[in-house]
Amino acid sequence: DDKDTAARSLLPRIRDRLYASTLGLRTRQQFGDQFVMATDTLPTLPHRPVGDVLAASLCIDLPTTVIDCLDQNYTRWKSSIDELWPIALENLRSISKTPFKKVAPGVFVSPYSDSHDPARLLLPELFVNLPLKGAPVAGVPNRNTLIVTGADDAAGLNEFVTLMKMGLKDPRTVSSMPLILTDAGWAPFERTRTDSVGKELSVLAAQSRLSLNDGQKETLLAEHSRVGRDVFVASYKVVMSQAGEVISYSTWTKDVVTLLPKTRDVMFVVLLDDSSENPEVIRVPWEAAVRVVGHRMKQEAGVWPERWLVDSFPSDAELVSLRASAEA
Repeated sequence: DDKDTAARSLLPRIRDRLYASTLGLRTRQQFGDQFVMATDTLPTLPHRPVGDVLAASLCIDLPTTVIDCLDQNYTRWKSSIDELWPIALENLRSISKTPFKKVAPGVFVSPYSDSHDPARLLLPELFVNLPLKGAPVAGVPNRNTLIVTGADDAAGLNEFVTLMKMGLKDPRTVSSMPLILTDAGWAPFERTRTDSVGKELSVLAAQSRLSLNDGQKETLLAEHSRVGRDVFVASYKVVMSQAGEVISYSTWTKDVVTLLPKTRDVMFVVLLDDSSENPEVIRVPWEAAVRVVGHRMKQEAGVWPERWLVDSFPSDAELVSLRASAEA
């Protein structure tokens, strides 16, 4: 279709950000180099980050299907996502007149169930007038569900967690990340409360981070196998402390070229002899690792979630500093 015809059916579409960031790699892995040779390029999905873990792109909403707007569409239309964004938002606004449905005191859900419910995050006017206690907290567990409550409403947040868990059972999941509406837009709502519901919210957030990093690792491993790149793609790992705190960590091992995910903690594995048994493990916060050995960390270009290439190990003097940070 030409741009003007397509514009009448344009809508924003929200997915997890990994989908948008790995589309090209996954296309090549699925269809092979012959696809690239035929098209002379890998497809990309122009998008805008939303709440860090989500991505908003544009799509053409037809009666029986939804078509993503890829870079080739914008090229053919001699346009861009920025030019067409206001049109798509207005189209979404025109089909979002029904007010949110109250399902519990201070808890509301979207009534649309049209596979575009997550995109309503882009219409803040839908949230600001709801009778909430505190800033809006929202979740989009699947394509047909958007849940909203208030950041200062403990009972509402408890119900929010219950509804999120139910919504994540749908096979068309979107994200388990709780989001909070700030002056700068949506942001992850994690590690903000120390009560029991705060722990539940942290678990939902950790599930989101873990899923994204696991999916990325799978894609990177397939790509490295294709091109013959010998690098260890470290796992994003999560544990719960005795105090109930959710902690993410990754491991940096001597003599192992590694792509590290960004985690709360980094565990340096020091092999004390030729045997890998009983190594010394130095666990420090990410910020401490950057402070001491940031010069050994090179951010990998073109990947999200961010990864850091480490191809050398801390010196003896740096290990002393890391041990001090671990004990602090």
